[in-house]
Amino acid sequence: MPLILADELPFGGAALPTTTQLSFLEAPLPQVVQGFGTQQRALGRACRTSPPLQEQTGNSLMRLRPLSFLGRPHLFVPTDSRWTAYFNDYPLGTNMQAIVPDLARSLACRALWIEALPWQTNTEPTEALGFTVLEPHRSDWRRSVGLRNQNGFWRFWQLGTPLPFEDTVRYRFRRRQRRFDLTCLRHYAGALGVRPFDESFYLAGAVHVTCGASVK
Repeated sequence: MPLILADELPFGGAALPTTTQLSFLEAPLPQVVQGFGTQQRALGRACRTSPPLQEQTGNSLMRLRPLSFLGRPHLFVPTDSRWTAYFNDYPLGTNMQAIVPDLARSLACRALWIEALPWQTNTEPTEALGFTVLEPHRSDWRRSVGLRNQNGFWRFWQLGTPLPFEDTVRYRFRRRQRRFDLTCLRHYAGALGVRPFDESFYLAGAVHVTCGASVK
């Protein structure tokens, strides 16, 4: 049984592979966008920021196309919670590690990374589910747990101290495939107030930011 299907991703997989890597910062949208701008200016990068886009998030995600390894367009999306979602144009799914950890520390807020990779999304014989929480004042992830199938080899991982809402009994199952699944992932994210696979969780009003030396 697959770990996750493309149509179980937000927006029915229409924004693949961007939505295979979902990241969130526990701060309001204006604060996150301002912090991102400060971060980029400190790196010597000019940015152009759009006004809030009054359109559905699925349409806003299309503004990240064409996908590129240059990492210039970024999208910040308000949600029906205290969290702000972040996406970029990385061709293998949003590259949150390039932006989110440092941004979370500068904002002194938590970050959440959800990996939801359907089988062979990027033509690789791989599928994965992962749940990772980053605390703002630590150099390492506070907690990460997940399951990956790479060409039939199953790897379950857990790093850090389990959070109170985790079903740790499952982690002792003999078969790795049973230790973590989409139900667990939904439950864990929900305990933090995040519904990553629910389209209604993502609100209109996303902010599109383009950065790079040529941006004026």
